[in-house]
Amino acid sequence: MEWLKFTGLLHWRQNSGTVMMGFRCIRLGEEGLPDIIVIVPPNGRILGLEVKSASGALRPAQRTFRTRLEGTGGLYKVVRSLQQAMDAVALAIGEEKWKQLPVLMEKSTN
Repeated sequence: MEWLKFTGLLHWRQNSGTVMMGFRCIRLGEEGLPDIIVIVPPNGRILGLEVKSASGALRPAQRTFRTRLEGTGGLYKVVRSLQQAMDAVALAIGEEKWKQLPVLMEKSTN
């Protein structure tokens, strides 16, 4: 999330599942949503990043959501490190835009 903040890309952390607040059950989004959503320019394609530990596996709901997202043209990547997240974003935005990211990051820190 810290790295994404400096890329200039629209993104957010997406909580999902349900929580209890007193006697109320509140749904926090579609079950199986990836942890991080990135909007890929210029066409607004969605990249879902599911963050897992080295041994973490997708739950059935996450596999289902991945299939649904990819079926509509979105991208879904399981990432286990910052480098894997950076590689997924690079692949999603393309080489030309990726080359511009250092410039975008410089501008956002000034």
